[in-house]
Amino acid sequence: MKKLNTLIYIALAIHLVLLLLIGIEGSDDEDVMKFLAIFISIPVSINFIGFCLLQFTSISKLGAKIFMYSSYIFVPIGLIGVTGAKKILDDINKKSITNENL
Repeated sequence: MKKLNTLIYIALAIHLVLLLLIGIEGSDDEDVMKFLAIFISIPVSINFIGFCLLQFTSISKLGAKIFMYSSYIFVPIGLIGVTGAKKILDDINKKSITNENL
């Protein structure tokens, strides 16, 4: 397993807790809650795919971009994930520039 930026872990945890809270929260209008659960579960699923690509594969750049773009849905909370993914992309770009100069 790779060591990722801590903000990625925090953002994923917040997104999952948000989805869990929407699923647990009861409401008089069940249709609205179903819509919210579906609306939130799609970007959380995409977020998780990006996290898995970051953590378990060699295509970290794609995983960071997927995580970053799917975090935009959760503004302002999603900015934590965007910041973490941006830091990972900056690190990848620095490494590629360093390797090109060698």
